[in-house]
Amino acid sequence: MKNLLFSLMLLAFSNVCSASNTFIYCGKDDGSDWYWYTDENNEYIQLEGSWMNFESSVNTQALYTTFLITEANWRNISVACINGYHAQPGDHSNSAWSVFTVLKEDGHYNTMNGYKTLFEKGTLRALTLTRV
Repeated sequence: MKNLLFSLMLLAFSNVCSASNTFIYCGKDDGSDWYWYTDENNEYIQLEGSWMNFESSVNTQALYTTFLITEANWRNISVACINGYHAQPGDHSNSAWSVFTVLKEDGHYNTMNGYKTLFEKGTLRALTLTRV
């Protein structure tokens, strides 16, 4: 049922969302430290996916941002962070914390661990950081 609901949401958002790129940062589970992920040449890594807003299960008056990626892309980055840190999507021009949502090959999806910024519906004013 959860997968059906997510699939319907993807269809509803398909005309709103388009493929884009984001950078990757690695953040500690408690949110106390983070660093931009770079390759061996100290170049920032970009990842293709789609930004989406979802209603928070903690606060129905709040939204959070997730970056939807394929399972193949997730496998490429999930081991890139040092121990105790989680890969999270980020943008140099935005200080909000977001999480990855992985669309698996079998149609299931997983929202990955990390901190996220909750935004008030309607105003998109930042409310709080929440560990997921």
